[in-house]
Amino acid sequence: MTRRLNAMDEVVSATVYRAIAIQPSEVSPRFDVIVLIETTTPDTIAAVRAVPELQRLGADFVMPARNIRRLGDIDRAPSGTFLFNHFTSDDPDRASRYFDSVAGWFSHDAEVDDIALLGPLDAAPYVFVNQVRLPGTLAEFIRALLRPNFRHAVYRKMRANQIGFASIVCKPLP
Repeated sequence: MTRRLNAMDEVVSATVYRAIAIQPSEVSPRFDVIVLIETTTPDTIAAVRAVPELQRLGADFVMPARNIRRLGDIDRAPSGTFLFNHFTSDDPDRASRYFDSVAGWFSHDAEVDDIALLGPLDAAPYVFVNQVRLPGTLAEFIRALLRPNFRHAVYRKMRANQIGFASIVCKPLP
């Protein structure tokens, strides 16, 4: 499927990710597989969605999105571990301001230097999904999240802004 998608003029890249860990949360998506297809423009999504192999997947959830923020370029080397955070909020603008206010913590304290923030083009249960390539191991990243400054700089702000999130940690499939 990815070979066919990657051969299309409308597709920049297509990657299939396998979930290796899903954060327990009331808003957690339960996806075993994430297919990330980057197209040349949002207008070309319809052509890509018509690919028979994609239709046969019978996806539980599809979220056409556009890149609304980017911190660095995502290193897509297949040896990486990737985090997809799914954010919920009643106020997308407030959620976006929250993200902007905490992005520095991730680059400085968690040493993340590539984040793509994907905002839905249609109605979706998530205000955005961010994709992050973890800079080291999953265990190292979790240790960064256990630091007291994470609770102060990120988690408390998230709660104060009534933002929910759920994470899926993935590995790309060859």
